[in-house]
Amino acid sequence: MPLFKNLFQSGKVDEGITSLKLQLPNGQLRNDNSNSPGQRLIDPKLLAIAAPEIKRRANKMLEAGRRPQALYLAVDAANKGWFSSRTTNPDRNVLLIFTSGFAAMDYLKTVKIAGGVHQFPFESLPVYVEHWRKAGLDSFVLDRCPRCPDFLRVTIDAKTEEQFLTLWAVHRATRDFQSERLVHAYFDLLKAAKSASGMQQREARNFLETLRDHVDYSVPYVHWLIAIHAGMDGDPEAKIASIQNLEAFGSDFKGKVPRDETFVSEAWANSVTEAHLGLLATFEMLRPDLQSAARIKDISN
Repeated sequence: MPLFKNLFQSGKVDEGITSLKLQLPNGQLRNDNSNSPGQRLIDPKLLAIAAPEIKRRANKMLEAGRRPQALYLAVDAANKGWFSSRTTNPDRNVLLIFTSGFAAMDYLKTVKIAGGVHQFPFESLPVYVEHWRKAGLDSFVLDRCPRCPDFLRVTIDAKTEEQFLTLWAVHRATRDFQSERLVHAYFDLLKAAKSASGMQQREARNFLETLRDHVDYSVPYVHWLIAIHAGMDGDPEAKIASIQNLEAFGSDFKGKVPRDETFVSEAWANSVTEAHLGLLATFEMLRPDLQSAARIKDISN
């Protein structure tokens, strides 16, 4: 999601963070549809809050020395190489880099390309950058959304390693900020749905699906709750698909939502509660005493 301009000065996030997708980086943003939903839905009033908050969070991560443990590349099964794409105006050979293996697989599945995922430790980035430059890859995109026409292209050059941490921190801060807004909207609507006899349940599910499809695919509790809501909505196809997505996160997430209709009331309540707590704890939205008590499953990729 293209969000920033001139991010990489002094190893910190500077005043170059100008908007959530409104002010476009010259020559670096691809947008095949200027009327895309992502642009139409942005509320300019949000920017006064979003830009300084994202900058604060990103700088906090950089100052604390946080960094990704690993990065992921989508692999094209047809040529057994890293998946890349060409852009025009300007002509660039763009590599796709992901911060989650689940996000990489979602990209391949969504664009209907057979392939897999290659994982490498973050410390190996300089070696990989050299390989990419020799292979003629001159740009990269971080966590390319397969459902949106917009993306931020970053040049691969001698500064890529030092710039990457800043880009990652801003990307992570922005993603978490947007995720938290959607989670708040989801719970606010659930409260309203209770007083409205469930009339707004489908809209609540829409917030979760937006989070999954456009912000952060790699949160298992989102898939878990979508499966529950799809079952309540009488949408078996969406329910089964979400259960399959959930179970791809490993054995800890198998059997959380039954595929048939055997969910007894107590088990249903326990499942919803566990998923809600997991979702809130993922984005550190619980009270401090509950946050420390919550045991979030370690998702390695």
